[in-house]
Amino acid sequence: MRYQTKIHQMRAKAVDAVESPLRAIKHALPHDGGPDRPRRRLNRHINRESLAVEMLPLAERMALKIRGHLPAHVEVGDLIANGVLGLLEAVTKFDPSKGVKLEAYARHRVREAILY
Repeated sequence: MRYQTKIHQMRAKAVDAVESPLRAIKHALPHDGGPDRPRRRLNRHINRESLAVEMLPLAERMALKIRGHLPAHVEVGDLIANGVLGLLEAVTKFDPSKGVKLEAYARHRVREAILY
């Protein structure tokens, strides 16, 4: 039970780390109906961030799976944090025209970020 609570706390920190840059961008944009271009960029950014938040369980699962093969002094929170960074990179660089599913592409990036 205590372990589950720690996982939920780490997930909340990861979600906050993903959403805090988004809040900064929203506050930096003009609210007076200026040009559409920044809004489109913001929408694209919101979509990427929401995809990353939806795929956080993937980073958690992979970190926990890899954790079993690493030494005891490596903390799960560090692995999850690196996995979230890999997930953000995957969502940013993902190109749907290549014909690969986002989950498969993200899995590769998350594993790479955790291990290296």
